[in-house]
Amino acid sequence: MSEANKAVVRRWFEEVWNQGSESAIDELFAADGVAHGLGDSEQDVHGPAEFKPFAANLRGSLPDIHIRLDDILAEGDRVTVRITLVRIHTGHGLGVMPTGTASVLRESSSFV
Repeated sequence: MSEANKAVVRRWFEEVWNQGSESAIDELFAADGVAHGLGDSEQDVHGPAEFKPFAANLRGSLPDIHIRLDDILAEGDRVTVRITLVRIHTGHGLGVMPTGTASVLRESSSFV
């Protein structure tokens, strides 16, 4: 099961973030799924319908976003990743004027 879960998480980052596929959100984000700590509000997001505006807003601000999986670990139904996110702030979706600045972020996330 761990390898199958890792494959789903790999698809999530490649299809949702790197390719910008809304249909992948519908397929991979469970209807009863919850994402925590997204955006400025830190409000929980429930299901694909609530996640899509967040994804569209972020991709609208950072249209060239690319996420590289540096490490992926799985045990049972839990998957943790360490990522490197590369982006240039060229859009208006974050509530501030675009800076045109490139940046790199390294972060860890967990999926259940």
